Amino acid sequence: MPRVLRLAAVCGHVELDLSDAVFLPGTSRIVMRTWLSHVEITVPA
Repeated sequence: MPRVLRLAAVCGHVELDLSDAVFLPGTSRIVMRTWLSHVEITVPA
């Protein structure tokens, strides 16, 4: 996973599955800009 992940959606659907993502030490950010969209984020348990 990058330090900053930027996503954008207009009248759409974003499905982000982080179940198998490898996170580096420190902070990671997800920046989303959406308009009339559905966002679904799956994270590891």
